[in-house]
Amino acid sequence: MITFQRIPRKQCSEAGCKNPVFSHGKCQYHARWGYKKAIRSKSDKQKQRDDRYRQECQRVDKQHTRNGYVHCFFCDTPIYGLIHHHHVAGRTGEFMFKGIIPSHPQCHSAQFSGGFHGLTPAQMVTKSWIGRYLALLRDVDQSKYFVLYHKLKEYGYENNAT
Repeated sequence: MITFQRIPRKQCSEAGCKNPVFSHGKCQYHARWGYKKAIRSKSDKQKQRDDRYRQECQRVDKQHTRNGYVHCFFCDTPIYGLIHHHHVAGRTGEFMFKGIIPSHPQCHSAQFSGGFHGLTPAQMVTKSWIGRYLALLRDVDQSKYFVLYHKLKEYGYENNAT
């Protein structure tokens, strides 16, 4: 006759629980509900990118500072409060750190009437800053420059510098 010896199993480390160990020293029940790994809010790479972006915005702000105040690219008046940063060619990929300009929230956001993101091409043509904007866009991204330039041309924009 063959006799089997029972091997004692480890028990769950939770107080009062006698279930066998499943993972991380806990039973199935406590391993599922009691073991939670902290989720990082941002990866190290994202933190580095954010730090670099913050430094780039500070550099841009210094370039546009006169008499101790950062001046808005669109209306050329001092910005006393919150500074928005407009990305001429977008904020993705290679353009993340190129073509950044400071602006008032009112001059930038679409939620305010007259803000850049709320303007139609017909309205852009009438703005005094459009020539400077196109020149900056041309330096950052030629293809986006030509797309916007041809849209504005349909609405009567004339610029001899192209």
